[in-house]
Amino acid sequence: MIGKTRKSRSELANKGDILLDEIRDLPEPMQEKLLRVLEKGPRR
Repeated sequence: MIGKTRKSRSELANKGDILLDEIRDLPEPMQEKLLRVLEKGPRR
């Protein structure tokens, strides 16, 4: 896989929907990371 980059799941979704069911059940550090990703948007 030299020279190829893998797409993240958010890139693969490509303007799809994400279901955040029961997010409050996630550990707090994971909630913080998810919020950061949602706020920043995709990396480029």
